[in-house]
Amino acid sequence: MQHRMKEFTMNQEGIEKLLQEEQVGVLSTTGEDGCPYGVPVHFVWCDDSIWIHGLRAGEKLDNLRRDPRVCFTVWHMNRLLKENLDVICSIDTSYESAVIRGRAEVIDCDGTKEKILDAFRQKYAPELGALEMPAARVQGTAVIRICVDAVTGKYH
Repeated sequence: MQHRMKEFTMNQEGIEKLLQEEQVGVLSTTGEDGCPYGVPVHFVWCDDSIWIHGLRAGEKLDNLRRDPRVCFTVWHMNRLLKENLDVICSIDTSYESAVIRGRAEVIDCDGTKEKILDAFRQKYAPELGALEMPAARVQGTAVIRICVDAVTGKYH
């Protein structure tokens, strides 16, 4: 384990707070050619899983169907730290981050999809209230669950 990870490990409470509050994370999958593919996505943290939604077709889903192993990264940059500008490489960053390794699955159950899409509405557009979601939209939306195998958090 790297020195900074030992010294600045974030506890589970801090990780969950970060996952609940941040708006965007990066989902990393493996492309057909073996090259990493990272894409920024909106997400919710619910039932000890990361949930993502989007179109039912595309590179992200193709990659997940071929290899469900993923990495999901979330961070918050607080500010730059410029305490000693006379020293090379002395500018640092105050931040919090979480890295999740897990396995992704596409969810087909409309009841689960509705629950998760409502969690997205609550996180990103709470002012809309409890609007009913049209069944066709629910069916036409891909919902992906990342089952967490390991999570690390770090701050500075």
